[in-house]
Amino acid sequence: MAFGQHHVMLLDQEGKVYSLGRHDYGVLGLGENVNSEVHTPTLVEGIVDPSVEIGCGTAVSYAVTKNGDAFSWGMGTNGQVTF
Repeated sequence: MAFGQHHVMLLDQEGKVYSLGRHDYGVLGLGENVNSEVHTPTLVEGIVDPSVEIGCGTAVSYAVTKNGDAFSWGMGTNGQVTF
């Protein structure tokens, strides 16, 4: 588990990433057509390979895959979602 200001990211044993909480700034990684709050863990689609690490900032989320690919989403006003 990783905790942001108003969201949570979860990583299961298969390397799938889930999110829940407020969808402010796209921090859940669930696309644009999402309610303002998600109350059940929802799969973050688009990460093809299994993830091995997740993290959260105040309004950002991160995942790193087994192959070393890094993904980030959310508020990027200070460059925190670019690698």
